[in-house]
Parts: sequence; C-alpha cells; structure tokens
Amino acid sequence: MIRNASVAALLAVIFPTSAAPAQEVVELPAQDRALEADFVEVYSVAMPKSDDPEPESPFGDFADFTKELQLAFNSAGELLVFEKGLRPQTGRIVVFGVDGAVAREFGRMGWERGDFRAPVNFGVLSDGRSVVKDREHSAFLVYAPDGAYERMVRFPRPSGGMLTGMVPGLAGLAERVAAGRDGAFVYRTVLSDMDMDIDEQTFSVQTLNTGPTGIVERVGLEGNRVTVDTALRAWRPSEGEATSIGVQMNPDITQLSEEEMAFADMSSLLSMDRAQTAWLFPPPFAFGVLPDNGLAYIDSTTWEVKLVDADGRLNRIVRRPLTPTPVTEEMRAEIGTRIREAQSAALDGIEELMPSDAAAVMDGLLAGLTDQVNPEFFPEVPVLSGLGVGWDGALWVVRTGDPLSMFESESDLDATIIPGGIGGLSAPAGGPIDIVGADDTYAGTLPAGTKLPDAFGPDGLAAWVTIDADLSKTIVVRRIPAALRLP
Repeated sequence: MIRNASVAALLAVIFPTSAAPAQEVVELPAQDRALEADFVEVYSVAMPKSDDPEPESPFGDFADFTKELQLAFNSAGELLVFEKGLRPQTGRIVVFGVDGAVAREFGRMGWERGDFRAPVNFGVLSDGRSVVKDREHSAFLVYAPDGAYERMVRFPRPSGGMLTGMVPGLAGLAERVAAGRDGAFVYRTVLSDMDMDIDEQTFSVQTLNTGPTGIVERVGLEGNRVTVDTALRAWRPSEGEATSIGVQMNPDITQLSEEEMAFADMSSLLSMDRAQTAWLFPPPFAFGVLPDNGLAYIDSTTWEVKLVDADGRLNRIVRRPLTPTPVTEEMRAEIGTRIREAQSAALDGIEELMPSDAAAVMDGLLAGLTDQVNPEFFPEVPVLSGLGVGWDGALWVVRTGDPLSMFESESDLDATIIPGGIGGLSAPAGGPIDIVGADDTYAGTLPAGTKLPDAFGPDGLAAWVTIDADLSKTIVVRRIPAALRLP
C-alpha cells in the first residue's frame, strides 16, 4: 500500500518547529451508512446550443462548447457564474439571485480599464468582492459586490528576464483558485513549474516540467502587489523528478501550402528528443477552504483527509479503514487497449474541428507524443478521487469509481490524447461520496453516481453544472437536506 512519508518526517520538512504538538488522528467506521441524495431543486438555468433560434438564456446564443464555467456563491446566497471561453462575449460574470433571476452581470473582454484580457480563474471573497486571475494582465482584478471594478493587484515582478506568464508558481499554470473566508486572500494551486526555451533558428521548443507540485499558495490582496506564502505542500509522487519534452520542427514546415500540409508526412517534420513518463492512477490531490481559513486536503492512495489550520500547521488527520484496489495485469491490458482506442478517436476528430493545415500539424505532433509517452501504472488504484468542503465545513469525500469505466464517454477522450497530461491520469470519480461533519462526525455515504457540487453556498444551497446527451449544459441549484449539513 502506497502511503505518504511518515507524519513525523513530513512535519519536519514542511512545518519545522522546535516542539511540534502531536496531531489528532480521527478514525471513522469502516461500515457505510447509506444516505439518500434527496436534494430539492431551487432553480435551473439552461445554456442554449448555438443553433437554438430563440435562446431564452442570459448566456446568449453562441456555441457553448467554447465556454468553461466556474461557479461560486456569496454569503447572500447569490450564485456567481464566471464564463471563460474562446470568444469575446464569453468573458463575464453573471449573478443569479436566490430566485434564479439574473440580478446583474459584470466584466468583459476588452482593452478598457477593468476589462479581462486572459482570465483563467475566479473566486468570491466573504465580503462579496469578486477576484479574477488574469494571465495577460499578470494580476488579480478585484470587483466590488455590485460588480464595479475596484483595482488591480499585480503578480510579483519576474526575475532573470523571463516572461511574466512563464514565471513558475504564481503566474504559472493554476489548477484552481479558492477564496479565503476572511476576504483578504485567495488560495491557489500550482499545477506545475514550467520553463520554455524556444530556438527560432532550429524551430525547436524545449519544455521542462517538474510535474504537479502539490503546493497550495495563500495569495494576499491587500497591497498593490500580491504577497505569496505557501499554505501547504502535499506529497506528490513526481516531486523532484523533472522530465523534459523537446519538440523539433523542420524549417521546411513553413514552406508548405495548406494542401501540402494536409498530406505531409508529419513524422519527418516534427520529432521529439525525449519522452515523458505519464502516471496512471497517481494519488489524488484536492483541497478545500474551511470556515476558519484552514485547509482540508487529500494526497494519499488511502482514505485519509488532512486538515491544517490557518497558519499551515497540520492539526488532525481523518481516516477510514478502506484499502486501495490492486492494479492487476488484466486491468493494465484492458485500460491500455481503451487508451489506444481513445487516442485514435481523439486524433481522428481533430480534422473535423480545425482547419486542415492546423489539423495536420496537431495530428502529427500528438501522434508523435502519444507514441513516445510512457504510461506507467501505480500498483494500486487510490481509494479517493476528489474532495469538497461545504459552506459550514462538512467534508464531501469522493471515492474512486470503477477504473474500467474510464474511457467509455467522449468526455474522456481529451484526457487520453496524451495519457496523464501534466498531472497523470487520475482515478475516475463517480464512486460513493462520504460526508463528514466539521466536528468529525461521519454522517453517511451518498450512492455511487452522485456528483460532487461545483459550488457550495449558505443555507444548504449547492450548484451543479450538468451536461446532457447533446452536450448542452444546465446550471442546477439545489438545497442540501438539513440532515447532511452537519455542524
């Protein structure tokens, strides 16, 4: 069974103190207590398809596949929906009142003061202000509760002449942003540390990737420039094992016409000089912000949730005696077959979604990458795959679903073009959800197939984005029963 480093060793590295107190370990029962997912719908908002002649939605009539939605509640129970997409009209925040009607909207893509340039994440602070992380601005944009633009809080200045967007850490890739409960800061994960070296003479790109860091940073927003502290450093299997991918482009590629590009042998124009190791079923990493500004997170193959206080000290560990599933040879063979089938389907679909010249380049590049990426299995499938924290601090702990169900839908194809991508191909969600109260009381387990809310709100409100068979999206707000809202 793969476990983290011992708690003592972990504390010595991450939280050095002269006399660290012993951490409380809470052991929960092994037997499941069945709960019903009796969520009462409050309202829903349909997102139309682009071919809808009369869309009845605040989100307009443009193609919804270009949108990424991020949801967050404020303390008044209003739901803020951040639209991040590929088109100018998708950069905005729509606010729904408790009755489901549009209360206001703000933000836009543009070049005026307070406009988005390249928004990547957002959060809602406890005082109602909204914060948008914008990569091109190299800053967080802060908006008042009514949507009025307030100010910009810039990232630290880069050093060594690097482009700000490529600075490891704050301006690097972010998995998510979560607002702190005191309104003064946000938490954000560092997905990977990257640096890129481009040689325009040889048309080569060399990327150094140290893999997922497991770092959560606390970002202060009080001054003109952000302050950054490490809130926690989770255990990650790839830490310290830098891998590199080099892509070589033949200069002749620039001389090809669109027709020649479509029929070119891309293997002669694109090549890789090193391969990346992609892990299948690595230990998960997810976190949530607690009401006292502490953090809860998972980083193990076992059922184990760690809780740190607002100062970053690990103060207790909550466990259930559930064991990981060993990866068998039969499982390796079956999943390997499904990965190859998913890769083939994804690559075949590129020509339908892109111009022929771009499709040819991507087809050749991705084919080369998938041939040389070396997937490796962890010896066991983790017990957990996700974590949510309710408004009042309850833990929603998502257990892993059936590993063999991973590649059965189109939504899985993107993740399997390059197995594991940067972070490894994680174990599938879709398993039961264990609910643990803020007082460490085990409430019970919701059945497999229950989806973790995309946002938790006050008074039991929660929001989900659902995707229908035709890929249309609906935002559904429901109320969680009082029995599941433990103190």
